[in-house]
Amino acid sequence: MSSLPYTYRNTYERYVNLLGTVGLDFFEESRGCFVKRNIKLLIFNILFLPFAAIQFGLMLKINAENFLEGALVIPIVVMFALDIIKMAIGVAKRSDIKYIFDEIGKLWPREDDVDKNIILTIWLRRIGLLLNSFFIFAVSNLAMFETYPFLRTCYNLYVGNDDYILPFQLCGLWEVKSTVVYILTYILEIVGTTPCQLFLYLPFDLLIVTLTSNVSILLRLLQADLQNAVRLHRERPNTYYVNDHESYERIKEIVFRHQRILRIADKLSEVFGLVILVHVSLSAVVICFFGFLTVVYGGLIETISNFLTALNLILIVFLIALGGQLLCDTSSNISDAAYNSLWYEGDLKLRKLMLFIITRSQNPCYLSALGFSNMTLRSFSKIMSTAWTYLSLLIQVYEGN
Repeated sequence: MSSLPYTYRNTYERYVNLLGTVGLDFFEESRGCFVKRNIKLLIFNILFLPFAAIQFGLMLKINAENFLEGALVIPIVVMFALDIIKMAIGVAKRSDIKYIFDEIGKLWPREDDVDKNIILTIWLRRIGLLLNSFFIFAVSNLAMFETYPFLRTCYNLYVGNDDYILPFQLCGLWEVKSTVVYILTYILEIVGTTPCQLFLYLPFDLLIVTLTSNVSILLRLLQADLQNAVRLHRERPNTYYVNDHESYERIKEIVFRHQRILRIADKLSEVFGLVILVHVSLSAVVICFFGFLTVVYGGLIETISNFLTALNLILIVFLIALGGQLLCDTSSNISDAAYNSLWYEGDLKLRKLMLFIITRSQNPCYLSALGFSNMTLRSFSKIMSTAWTYLSLLIQVYEGN
C-alpha cells in the first residue's frame, strides 16, 4: 500500500484501517494457516454472530400484540444481515478489491503533474469534506445510540427506580433484575454490536463511495487530457498538425486508459453489486421503521436518537447514490470532452479514435445493483419516496389499531 500515491492513499486509508480491525485486510499477504491469517475475523465473528442470532430469533416472536417491540427489531435485523453480507464479500472478494485499489493507483496522477493536481485537489477537497463530516456525524450518532441507555439506567438507579434499559432487546435468555447482571449484559451488547457498526457497516459503505468517486476522478482527469490532446504546431503557431503523430499517440494512450477505467468501473459493480442491491431494496424499509419509531416510540431522547439514526441511513444511501451519479456523469461527459477537442484538425486515424471514444461514452458507467437497478440520485429519490409511503401506511395502521 505504501507504494501508491499519498493523495490516493489518503482517500481510503481510514476505512481500510477500520476494516482491518475486524480482519478484513486487503493489502496484507496471506501467510500461515487459516486460523492465524484470520484470527481477528474469527474473534469478531465469535462476538458478533451470537448476538445477531439473538436478534434474528426475536423476529420469530413478532405479532400484533407486541408490534411496537417488533418495530425495534426489524431494522436492526436488516442492518445485521447487511453486515454479514459485507463481511462475506470482504472475505470472498478480497483479491478483487485489492485489484481495484491497485488499478486505480496505477492510473492516479503523480505529484509532478501540476495541471492534473489542481483538478485533483479541488475534487478531493469537496469529497473529503463531505465524507469526513458524515463520518463524524455517524460515529457521534452511534455513540449516542449505545451510551444513552446506560446513562438513563444510571439516572434511574440514582433516583431509586430499578428500570434497566439496554440498547438492544434480548430474546428472553435471561432476565435483567440486578445491577451486576445489567452491567454484564450491557457490556456483551456493546462488545457484540459496536465493532460491527464502527469497523464494518460504516467503513464498508464509505469505502464503496470513496472508490467510486476515485474512478470518477480518473474520468474527470481523462476529460482534461482529451480536450488538450491535439495541440498547435510548434513551427507554425497559426495552424494545427494535420498529420500529427504525437497527437495520435497521445489519443491512443487515452483510449487505452479509458478502457482500463471502464474495466475498473465494471469491477466495482461486480464486487459490490450485492451490497448495492440490498441498499436499493431494503433501505426504504429500515428508514421507514426508524422514522416510525421517531414518531410513536419513547421520550424526547429516544425520539432524537431514532431520528438521527434514520437521518444517518438516509445520508449513507445518498452518498452511495451521489458516488454512482458522479460515475455516470463523468463517464458520459467523456464524449463532450472529445467533441470539444481539436479533433477536426487531425488526420483520418486520429478522427477514428475520437469517434471510438465518443461512441463508447454514449453508454455511461453505472454503479449497478447486480443489473437490477443503477444507483444514482434518481434511485435515491425513489428510495425516499418509497420510505415515505411505507411510513405513512405504517402510522395509519398503528393508529387504527
